[in-house]
Amino acid sequence: MNAEIYTVRCWNCLNDFEAVEAVWCSCDPKHPTKLCPFCLHCFCPADDEYKRRAKTGETLVAQGLVTRSSIRRALRRARLRAVAGAKSSPLGPGLRDKARRVRALTR
Repeated sequence: MNAEIYTVRCWNCLNDFEAVEAVWCSCDPKHPTKLCPFCLHCFCPADDEYKRRAKTGETLVAQGLVTRSSIRRALRRARLRAVAGAKSSPLGPGLRDKARRVRALTR
């Protein structure tokens, strides 16, 4: 089973952390929030709008709103460009051979 990557920015210290791996707070058992591993503050004191964005996967970045699905699309495009660039480079045949060997090991 693959765990989903879900990065959240702490409202208190502004560090980014992996929310899936973070522990839940015990402030309010009916509405628990995640505990930041850097500052050890939970999201309970944060405003309701921030908690809603953190729970739904929306993150306010600069002037636009970025959701998890748009981030996934951007990462997929970047990966495809990197693979295409590697294939067309002079190192392409060697990289292709190494990739085949790695895939054979993982099967």
